[in-house]
Amino acid sequence: MGKNVKTVALATILFAWGSALLAADAVAAVTLEAQCPPVFDNHAVFQQGIPIPVWGRSLPGAKVAVSFGKQTKTTVAGKDGRWRAALDPMPADTLVALDKAPKGRSLVIVTELDGKTANKSFTDILIGEVWLCSGQSNMAGAVKHNRANQDANDDLMKSNLPAIRHTRANGEWILATAPSVAHFTRVGFCFARKVQREIKAPVGLINASTGGSRIESWMRVPPAKLPEDGAARKKVSYGGRYREHIAPLVGYGMRGVLWYQGEANAGEGHSYFLKMKSLIADWRATWKLGDFPFYYVQLAGIGRSSTENPAMGDGRARIREAQERDK
Repeated sequence: MGKNVKTVALATILFAWGSALLAADAVAAVTLEAQCPPVFDNHAVFQQGIPIPVWGRSLPGAKVAVSFGKQTKTTVAGKDGRWRAALDPMPADTLVALDKAPKGRSLVIVTELDGKTANKSFTDILIGEVWLCSGQSNMAGAVKHNRANQDANDDLMKSNLPAIRHTRANGEWILATAPSVAHFTRVGFCFARKVQREIKAPVGLINASTGGSRIESWMRVPPAKLPEDGAARKKVSYGGRYREHIAPLVGYGMRGVLWYQGEANAGEGHSYFLKMKSLIADWRATWKLGDFPFYYVQLAGIGRSSTENPAMGDGRARIREAQERDK
């Protein structure tokens, strides 16, 4: 089979695959009632101080009215049924006490077409700080895991902080109260608790992390240039975790990202620096929120390094060095 024939065949396969995905997507939202991404749900947290985007699907041409608090924004669903509206910026809800959540608001979406109307609503939504938590196992690890060495006087499982809330990219929002706090990302929760104590406002955590995942899987595209070393020549797959966990969230208002990853790329050093730099730049450009904070955790060592090879040891010294470099 000639090269051109192979190219045409591949293009045909990709076109059919893409058409099937589009068809499946269309079937999933053929109702007049608004269909929103899973991140929009009861008990959600919206980011303070910036326009609040709300989007979804309905029937093509449907009029869409999005109401939240005292404001209402209107738009019209496009030919593909997609619609998007942006609520005006709002200040954070103030906490009277950390163990009490302020009264939430309802997000109401009314869709209308050909004399018919449908309502979709989400309740108990707060305004505060929203952080995207991503990476591999150390970020994915839940509050309920690895508790043997936890401070007995600070049992996270007994937390009662209902204005700290957590969701996975495809799941519901839960409150930081027993027993649901057990399912929070452990690192994210400790960060959120510290932030809340300082600013006395709600905090929302969106957990998009997967144990054992390489940084490449969270990147849409490879960096422009990688060094010619052993790590760079490894055959890796780009974008799988991004498409599954990040793409559905793009546009949701947030303050920044918490990143804890690197074990799966141990030993790469400079090439990891280039990948992380590329990932940060791409996520910032995709969200269009400017240079939002991108906080990361440097990897701890495991075991002991030999005196003959202290730089490599378990492979993490080079990753720490890469993470420390100016982004």
